[in-house]
Amino acid sequence: MPLDGAREDENAPPWFGLRVKSFDDDALRARSRRTIERFVSTLVDAADGLPDGFVATFPKVTDPAQVASFAETLSGLESSLGL
Repeated sequence: MPLDGAREDENAPPWFGLRVKSFDDDALRARSRRTIERFVSTLVDAADGLPDGFVATFPKVTDPAQVASFAETLSGLESSLGL
């Protein structure tokens, strides 16, 4: 994984991550959840855990329920991956 080499050589920034689509509608919410699950699962498998400095950015929040849904998604992912 290219990220591994950059982080080992200290060429990577101190933080990195993923910016997902908003949760404005059901289709975007489903797409964002799939993206988060695939990206984080792959990262955790490759790095044997979640590397320091990982950030998930959640843009264009228009309703507090979107934040609750995003938090629920992340919590479920943490549980399923043992983080």
